[in-house]
Amino acid sequence: MAQVKHKYSKAKRQANRSYSKTRANLEIAFP
Repeated sequence: MAQVKHKYSKAKRQANRSYSKTRANLEIAFP
């Protein structure tokens, strides 16, 4: 159970990072 939660939190962290990166790119493209 702990392994599944760890894997989920890792994926969630990666999604947050890619989301913030995409959002930064959008703010650059559309100020």
